[in-house]
Order: sequence, then C-alpha cells, then structure tokens
Amino acid sequence: GGQKKRVFLASALISPCNLLILDEPVSGIDENGTRSFYKILQELKNKYVFSKTGNLVIDTFVNSAYTFAQNNGVKFHTDFKFDKNSIMVSDYDMCIIIGNLLDNSINACKKQKEKEGVYIKLAIVQTDRHLVIDVKNSSTQSDVGGSKDMTHGYGIQNVKNTMDKYNGIMEIKNTYGEYETLVLIPINQD
Repeated sequence: GGQKKRVFLASALISPCNLLILDEPVSGIDENGTRSFYKILQELKNKYVFSKTGNLVIDTFVNSAYTFAQNNGVKFHTDFKFDKNSIMVSDYDMCIIIGNLLDNSINACKKQKEKEGVYIKLAIVQTDRHLVIDVKNSSTQSDVGGSKDMTHGYGIQNVKNTMDKYNGIMEIKNTYGEYETLVLIPINQD
C-alpha cells in the first residue's frame, strides 16, 4: 500500500528524467508522506525552474539552458522585460529563434577548455517598436568564418529566415572573447 507508493515516488523523484507524469501521486499515502512529497516537489521546482516569464516556449528553452549552465559551471545571466501578450511571433518561430541561439551558445561553452569566465547572457526586452533578443556567450575562437563542414550553420540560417518572415533584423558580432547574436522583431502597431 502506502509504503510501496513511497518507494515508487522516491525513485521517480531521484531518477534523471526530463518529464515526470504522476497520476494521483499521493493517494494511499498518509498526511506526513503527502507533506514530504510536496515539499520535495517544490524543492525540485525551485532548483530547475529558473525562468517564469509566462511564455512557455521561452521558459522551456531558458530553463534547459539554465540546467546546462548549473551542471557545467557556466554563468547564466538573464534580463527579461517584455509583455508576454504582445509577442506576435508564433510559438514555432520562437522555438527556432530561442532554441537555435541558446543551442549555439551552449555548444560554444562546451568547446571552451578553460571553464573560468565561461558565460551565457540572454536579454529579451521589449521597446516601443521591437522585441529585442540579445544572446551573448564567451568565446575563445577568434575566427569569424565559422565551421567549414556542411552540418554547421543551419540554425543561424533558420533564425535569419525567421527574421525575414517577420521583417526583422539579425546582427552577429564575433570578437575574440565574445560572440553575440542580436535580433529585432517589429511589434505590430495597430
């Protein structure tokens, strides 16, 4: 009964997984066990839920990047100042933009041998006319040309194509020590 359920819950909560679905997790468990379960669940949420902007796509990618940063000694800074209701970019397109830009930053951080000073900075700020997404990461690569193989660069091209779709602008700056991608997406003015 209740003891088996406690063991099941404990093993489910300590297992490394990306998604945990629980159906009536505390049925058959006493009051103390129920309190303990919800306390542990809250602690897990506090540990792994970093971003709470209200935009599911942004929060999902940011929380994933945050978990990577926490597990790899990467400093992760965010600055969010936007109204989630004024974003006129589809969820699919936001996945392309945020997913590719953060993925590129994570991959760049993985390549850095010296972990001291490794960082990712993400700012999503709304101005009167634009949604501004600015992603910066530390870099030790001084070559601006990027990789020569054909499997690299599709993500940035997909972001550029998405910017074209929204009449937006994308700018990339690659200097020794920092790589930055800045996108400006116009906000529809009625």
